[in-house]
Amino acid sequence: MSKGDVYKVFKKDHAHIKKLFNETLRDTSKYPEAQKELEANLLGEEQFLYPAMDFIDEELVNETKRENEEAFRTMARMKNMNEEDREWVDSLRRLNDLVVHHMEIEEKENGLFDKASEVLSEEAEEDILHLYNELKSENLSP
Repeated sequence: MSKGDVYKVFKKDHAHIKKLFNETLRDTSKYPEAQKELEANLLGEEQFLYPAMDFIDEELVNETKRENEEAFRTMARMKNMNEEDREWVDSLRRLNDLVVHHMEIEEKENGLFDKASEVLSEEAEEDILHLYNELKSENLSP
């Protein structure tokens, strides 16, 4: 592994999640997979990346944490709705918009990933990547 690999993995996962949500907007049967992938990504960032970044840009980390919380609340509400209901579809659209915005904040120039790359050592990034991959394999296994 080399410096920056963790952000490449996060960005690759982001692209995959955005694609899944885009497909889900056309075919709601894809939602369970999109939800699972999103939850694993958000949990991984919360547990492993954000704590390492709190002291660097607390405001940016707090914004991403708030968006994560909103995404989890939306997904929890959707569990109690029927996929045929307009409210569920509206919630899916809001969740998609939130996900896209959240990922743009992390990936944009001078966003969270750039700032993390500037301050985290290669060893810290490798640890985050290892822990994140472990969490994904636990949460995404059938």
